[in-house]
Amino acid sequence: MFIPTQLLQATSLIKEGALEIEIGSNLVRLEKDLIQLNISDTESLRMLLDREDILRQMMHTSEEFSRAGKTLEIKYRNSRIVRLGAKADSLMLQLLGIDHVTMGNPVTMYRFLRMWGKS
Repeated sequence: MFIPTQLLQATSLIKEGALEIEIGSNLVRLEKDLIQLNISDTESLRMLLDREDILRQMMHTSEEFSRAGKTLEIKYRNSRIVRLGAKADSLMLQLLGIDHVTMGNPVTMYRFLRMWGKS
């Protein structure tokens, strides 16, 4: 999961409101302390998450965002899959040694994992 450093730094320029960037059918929303990726097509989601080292990348990204006081939220068709960073903590995941990560809607997660498994 690669999030450009410039995107993280750009959120510091925002004092009020938000900036939305549409890329095809996908939407990136930048707020002061939050970056939301709302992915509508499955191919873009696969490109973002279909990596062998996805857990290591998620842990690294969550640490970077937490250190910067920012949060990254990845959504698939407007339902949250995962939240990483400063405003994300799950007691269950912390017990597994994964800090600053919250899993999203369980139904969306199930649908995503089924779709991902078919690829």
